[in-house]
Amino acid sequence: MEINRINLEKILPYINDDFILLVPNQRIKDAIISQYLESLPNKACSTPAIFPIDIFVKKHWELNARKLIQPYCNLQLISTREELLIWNEIIETSLQSIPLLNTEETANSASHSYRIAKQWITNEILDKELSINSPIKDTAVFSRWVKDYQKYCQKHQLIGLVDAMLTLTEERKKNGLAKYLKKFVLVNFFNPPPLYKLFFKALPNFVEVFTNSDGGYALNLKKIKLEFQSQNSEIKNCAIWAKSILKKYPNAHIGIITTEKSVRPKVELALKNTLAPEHLFTNPANYAPANMASNDKTLFEHALIYDAFLILKLSEDQYYTDDIIRLLQSPYLDICQRAQEDQENEISTSLSNKLRQQANPTIKGREFFNFIKNPDSPFYSKALSSQLVGLRSKIRRIKNLGTPLEWSLLFEDILSEFGWPGKIIDNGEKYLVREWQELLKKFSALPSMSPRFSCNVALIKLQLLAKKTLQQNYYNTSLPVSFFSISEAIGLEFDYVWLLGMDDHRWPEPINPSPFLPYSLQNKFNIPNSNCETQLDTALLQFQQLLISTRIAINASYHQSDGNQEFRPSNFLKDFNPEAASKESDKLLSEKAISQLDSMPIDQVDTEKFALTATENITGGASIISDQSSCPFKAFALNRLKLSPQPSIESGISKTARGTAIHIALETLFEKITSDKALKSISSHQLSEYFTEAAVAAVEFLSKTHRDLLTPRLKNIEQQRIYRLLSKFIELEKERPKFKVVAREETLFFKFENLKLTLRIDRIDQLEDGSFALIDYKTGKYSPSPKSWNDDRPEDMQLPLYYYIASKNKLQPINAVAIANINIEKINYTGMASSDKFSEKIKAIDKETWTKLSWEQATNIWVEKITSIASEFNQGECAVNPVNTASSCTYCGLQALCRIQELTDIQRVIDEDFNS
Repeated sequence: MEINRINLEKILPYINDDFILLVPNQRIKDAIISQYLESLPNKACSTPAIFPIDIFVKKHWELNARKLIQPYCNLQLISTREELLIWNEIIETSLQSIPLLNTEETANSASHSYRIAKQWITNEILDKELSINSPIKDTAVFSRWVKDYQKYCQKHQLIGLVDAMLTLTEERKKNGLAKYLKKFVLVNFFNPPPLYKLFFKALPNFVEVFTNSDGGYALNLKKIKLEFQSQNSEIKNCAIWAKSILKKYPNAHIGIITTEKSVRPKVELALKNTLAPEHLFTNPANYAPANMASNDKTLFEHALIYDAFLILKLSEDQYYTDDIIRLLQSPYLDICQRAQEDQENEISTSLSNKLRQQANPTIKGREFFNFIKNPDSPFYSKALSSQLVGLRSKIRRIKNLGTPLEWSLLFEDILSEFGWPGKIIDNGEKYLVREWQELLKKFSALPSMSPRFSCNVALIKLQLLAKKTLQQNYYNTSLPVSFFSISEAIGLEFDYVWLLGMDDHRWPEPINPSPFLPYSLQNKFNIPNSNCETQLDTALLQFQQLLISTRIAINASYHQSDGNQEFRPSNFLKDFNPEAASKESDKLLSEKAISQLDSMPIDQVDTEKFALTATENITGGASIISDQSSCPFKAFALNRLKLSPQPSIESGISKTARGTAIHIALETLFEKITSDKALKSISSHQLSEYFTEAAVAAVEFLSKTHRDLLTPRLKNIEQQRIYRLLSKFIELEKERPKFKVVAREETLFFKFENLKLTLRIDRIDQLEDGSFALIDYKTGKYSPSPKSWNDDRPEDMQLPLYYYIASKNKLQPINAVAIANINIEKINYTGMASSDKFSEKIKAIDKETWTKLSWEQATNIWVEKITSIASEFNQGECAVNPVNTASSCTYCGLQALCRIQELTDIQRVIDEDFNS
């Protein structure tokens, strides 16, 4: 029994009578052909003449062009992607007079506005209205671009689809169509734009047919409304519902229809997980769980194509570090092409690690080239360096100015030299390579305002084409599930439907008028998405059409909240019967989620300890004790396994470098300012000189580590920033009681069995009563709260550890440990002290409300904790046991190794299902 997607009985007579069937889209064509073939006793037959309307216009235009019929033979029909390139080029040429931040998105919007205007408004009215509304800046700019676009097309003998349809309509009125184009039937055209209606009227003897217009199903249709707590729960339950129906009725046509196409990846994953979990970890190109109208993933977003662009961008003077690391590890090219493959792979890995450690977002081309060209360098690669030289030489050979055809051939040559696309392993990758070749073919035939342009311009144009090329979804007649938006589903029939996301925010959809067409014009001609009345009328018609196209039952669901705002059901669901979500579904969901997670496997956690041996000496700083306290596994992985999480790559000067610079400035400053007495005796002029000297020392450090970034202008800005921070901090120091700086960057050593610690205390002051205060500079926004030092296992043990080891080094008595917060948002002291001798910013501990401990009791507890934690480390305690997963695990970088996410996901899934 076949899957029924359309009422074939109404159109079968026209197919048998050799009518040409025009349909709105490819989906309806595929449904008709598949069911027609299923209905035939003998499967061998000629394919019915069924065309989506846009394809028919294109084919008819090309047919007349081949016969040298005017005006068809004089004008080349271009695709919407090629139109977009023209609009982009036109807009870029106007940037001097019309500055824009994003020409690509502007071109996309302008191109869409032009097409929608042509579909709904006649040329005469459009030209008149644009002229009348020229005082509106956006309309005036758009009018100028329209004229430039039309001149461009006229000059290069090009024509877009909407203009071609209008031309074809006018020519039909004059000369008629070809003799064999006499009988037409229009199938399921609901509310077509006026341009289509004009074209239809020009067709000879056309007939309109609506396959699902009788409304017979809607009379007995079961309509259910479902409510869920979250979108994830809504989607997962929908997938389980689809599975339960297919278990009973394998040939039912199930429609999962959404008001929000952005949920497609979530729906696809849920269907794979539920309907065919064996395909969950396979290449998505090899298995699709449902027929879909279009793929949201563009050609540019596929790894194979993205890496091709990264190779071509090696011609530029500066690279993104992430891109270079990606290329060094890409499976789609053979960068090395040498016999010593293992050696070259090792070089690629070590170079990737080197670039990560630098943590700079970009790297100069010459700097990267220096890494790999020097035979004495550990990253030397003769093959890669020669490939880079060859790439630049080939571009220079055409003097960096080439035609689209020259660039297309050169790009193919460069990619081949780098071994792209490597070893193709499946049909999905073969398809992508064919699409790439087709893309280069289109690019090579592309006309341009400038007949010759640079490599950079060529790459921008080619990349724009790739970004607008959606991956083709192949129609599969054996798939019973279809995933569409509401507008995409119109014209098809379903046995069961689930409407996702039917809340009052998403249905009817919010209006989205064109930014370039006068609003009054859009409103007057009822252009879709232009006003609330039109949007509501369209939504009512589509919703009603969907109801009469569903045979048995339709579910409509929504989720209560997305975490930021609350939702209510759409008013369209007022006649639906409310029903609670199935508890059985929740149970199945929990079992499935947990079984999937357990299969990874993570159901058994090794708690064995690995004590330090007599010959194993571990050295480090205060972070070892803090890591062991925060999570024993983190301390084990970083210090015993010597793992190094990938550092985050930051734009500009890194936070670490800025922090080090401030430390250098403070050390330089307090070399001059040695006490409160000295501070108070220094003149403001002398103090300013000290600030300048310290800031210059800090900037000199930054210049060494960021020489390509720090221009003279940026050096001056950074110096002024550090100067202001120092001046604000000194104002805080002036408020303190008497103090004397006795040490700066003081290094202390201590040993816990086989664990050797080296600490560097930023500053040690001696107070008026002869006691000492330990000061640690913090330049970031975060600093640990002194309250946390009383926790059973504090996440940060730095200051308590300073106290313990300084005491053991005979620095006594210590009566204060303080954090000096020095950043643009906060200049302050926090910490703990036995008295108010350090600063009024830190209360004496007996005056604090958050603790009842005395200074002696608090410090004794610190000593006990540190001794215990150091003993744990020596004994090899390495359990995955973070004190606080929200904070301890966020930035540790070891999640892939310890699998904490999978462990916590199990509990999260159980909790979510229990709550729902």
